[in-house]
Amino acid sequence: MANKTTRTKSAPKRQPVRPVSIDLAAELTAASAGVAKGAFADAIAHVITVWTAAPVERLGPIAAAIDRRLPRLELPAKVSAREEAWLALAAKHDPSTLPTLLGCDWPVHPREAKARLSELVEFPPDPRIAEALIRLRAAKRYTSNASAAFWKLAMLTLGTWGEPRLAELAQKARNEIDWYSVFEPVLKKLKKWPAPVVLDVKATQALAALEALVAAEQPTSGADLGALFEAVYDDPASDGPRLVLADALLAEDDVRGEFIQLQLSGSGRKIEARITALLRSHGPTWHDN
Repeated sequence: MANKTTRTKSAPKRQPVRPVSIDLAAELTAASAGVAKGAFADAIAHVITVWTAAPVERLGPIAAAIDRRLPRLELPAKVSAREEAWLALAAKHDPSTLPTLLGCDWPVHPREAKARLSELVEFPPDPRIAEALIRLRAAKRYTSNASAAFWKLAMLTLGTWGEPRLAELAQKARNEIDWYSVFEPVLKKLKKWPAPVVLDVKATQALAALEALVAAEQPTSGADLGALFEAVYDDPASDGPRLVLADALLAEDDVRGEFIQLQLSGSGRKIEARITALLRSHGPTWHDN
């Protein structure tokens, strides 16, 4: 009996695993030592070194968690002035400014988001930027047709940097409309999706130890958030405390942070639509009975 071959839409090929030339276990151990001593700037430097050579997907969340322990600059409270200050700071392309830059929620409109991204892609490859973009995608931000340019640049940057989670993002987008406007053009440029990095036993153990240490070092934020809420109640006419609270909520992946940012962003159909969607999805859980 003749064999029949059924052609199916195959998944894109991934790039081959790249050789690694540094001692990953030693770098990860040094990162753990930095976290243990509270030397978070040193710790993030070692994490970036590892991720640049071997962009293991587990390093993104680790880098973001360490980054939250680094000092941040205070930007203006008014949204327009804050955005201007953000862009001016980002134009320096100084990695030490990333805690401040990534600590601010993204703008509501994809046009302003594209302006930010155009600066971020000029930074050296950094897992904190990659993690921010992946979380932004997971949050389903910027879903209009006008956002295609933003996402195309974001995904191309992730691919150029070798972020292995791009393959999973692309697979999820196979049945979405932006596959053709975002992922297909990116794949044509990259040829193949980045492949995952396989660590040896020592590096895997060192990574697990760093993960555990970072998780243990994360501060409990309930009391801090309570104080930030009180600051809002004490000064209801000021936007400053609300913006600080929004940043803290966003750092905890709490959607109320986005809601507050939207409320302070002015008016507009897209803003109102997003506020309405958040209220419908989460509003009932925000009320104390």
